Amino acid sequence: MIKFNGGQGALICDNCRVIIHEPYDMTRTQPEKVLCEQCQKDETSKNIKQVIVVRKDLKMRKGKMVSQGAHAAMKVFFDRMERQWVTHPQDSQDECLEWVVNFTEEMVKWKEGTFTKICVGVDSEQELLDVYKKAKEMDIPCSLIEDRGFTEFKGERTLTCCAIGPDLNEKIDTITGKLQLL
Repeated sequence: MIKFNGGQGALICDNCRVIIHEPYDMTRTQPEKVLCEQCQKDETSKNIKQVIVVRKDLKMRKGKMVSQGAHAAMKVFFDRMERQWVTHPQDSQDECLEWVVNFTEEMVKWKEGTFTKICVGVDSEQELLDVYKKAKEMDIPCSLIEDRGFTEFKGERTLTCCAIGPDLNEKIDTITGKLQLL
């Protein structure tokens, strides 16, 4: 909070120090914590994350590892989108093809907030499958990536990584909390 002459002032975000409201009547009750719109979104998403789990035993090049992780992160969202024929009320005779999304509340908050992402490793295909299976059983949004083998893996399809979440940290930590960071 900044005070100006004549009892006027400005509300300033406690996190990023941006001016939120100017002029502000300093004789009014002062809010306990002041956050701008972006910091409010960040605050609601701070307990939500996505974990990318990568197979270390494959010894992928760094670029390959990054691209596989990016595939996994995006696939979680793409898997929850589908094209459907929709009839609009104003055009009751006409149908059109639209994307329908089925994101969880946590996915929406994460997407609009800080995008917290953690990368961890496993030592085998079986460990990767175990992590993915646990996430599925807990109904956590997740995706599993199978590389087609065009640039690595000698032309063989290979499971490379998975994404777990976005979801609440506590839920994801029960699955990935003991895995080593990359």
